[in-house]
Amino acid sequence: MLSFSLFSTQAKKKTPKPRNQPVASSELEGDALVEAIVAEIHETAVRIAGIGSWLNALISYGDLQQTISFRSFLPEEPTLLAVARLFATGDDLDAVAASNLIFLFGKLKEARRQLDGLAREQPLPRPTRGWHVELKECQRTWQALALLTIDIVNDLEPETRWRLDERYSDNSLVIARLLRQVAAGNSPCIDQAGNIFLVELPQRRRAPRYALQQNCVLIWRGMSFRAFTRDVSIQGIGLTGCPQARLRERVEIELRNGRRLNGIVIWAKNGRVGIKFETQLAWNDPLIR
Repeated sequence: MLSFSLFSTQAKKKTPKPRNQPVASSELEGDALVEAIVAEIHETAVRIAGIGSWLNALISYGDLQQTISFRSFLPEEPTLLAVARLFATGDDLDAVAASNLIFLFGKLKEARRQLDGLAREQPLPRPTRGWHVELKECQRTWQALALLTIDIVNDLEPETRWRLDERYSDNSLVIARLLRQVAAGNSPCIDQAGNIFLVELPQRRRAPRYALQQNCVLIWRGMSFRAFTRDVSIQGIGLTGCPQARLRERVEIELRNGRRLNGIVIWAKNGRVGIKFETQLAWNDPLIR
């Protein structure tokens, strides 16, 4: 269970380390960029639910025990944030997703600063009345952050529903339920022993992409165009040298071995096109094996 002594054991502030390695902006665009940002927002939302649950439990039960520091559950600024800043202008989904990620971590920075201040001022051996007032204020901040995160997740969900794996929509439902409980003062991410735990989402990782460098034919509006494949995943394929197809248009790709794949255009920019397969590939498909 949680204890006030946790603050004193973590009094020394540590510089957060990024959770992932730097990603070149050229490697993320279209559906790959949106998927990376959505996955990051969903992971961050779960961590917000964990910290919010911990604060709620600390206020409700007071003298609780916990063996793992709350700091290990704090959302850390991802290297993806630097990539998002390059795409945050415009009104397409890439820009909206990037702007939402930047806005969320801006609010998180404020909430973390307040929590760090509370930790530094934690009195021993018995918390003072003033400290409890600050604790309540910190709780309200994270509860408000929980509601804000619901809005951000829901803002992206309608578009990502058709562009990404359908399990991201399942994520949105799980996240909204968790964060509403946190905003109401409950602790859905605290187990019976008083420890924080992170809820497992239906979709946690992006589908891996594989290089697929070969000529192909794009069949679109009854016409055939020569194009070039860049990469492929179980969900879709990226092409270059394509006509400016419209979003949601159905197309067909013929590979050099004669295999044909049907899909829907989910992004298009400067001759590059992202296509989501109508039927996902099997995990042992020769294209990705």
